[in-house]
Amino acid sequence: MDKAFGAFLVLATSIAAYLIARRFAAGATGSLRRAAVEALECIGTSVVFLGANVLVAMALILLIRRVTPFFITVYGLDDPLLIAASAFQGLVFKMWWRSTA
Repeated sequence: MDKAFGAFLVLATSIAAYLIARRFAAGATGSLRRAAVEALECIGTSVVFLGANVLVAMALILLIRRVTPFFITVYGLDDPLLIAASAFQGLVFKMWWRSTA
């Protein structure tokens, strides 16, 4: 039930924001479809960075295990901060890439 309520809440606020934007920004030339494509590109870039971050972290952990007497667990990679940092990396990279084109 909680997930359904969350999905309903996001849908309701999205529809409200769309209607408000249509009313007050009638002359805007931007496209909702283009914005959705940009958002999906940012998400995709973030997923690529998340994969790269996990891959590099696992390689470093395995290297540290092999070379030193320390044992570092890979369970530390399930930190939500890694997902947030990767999302930020993806967003910044996508915005930078778009500005250079």
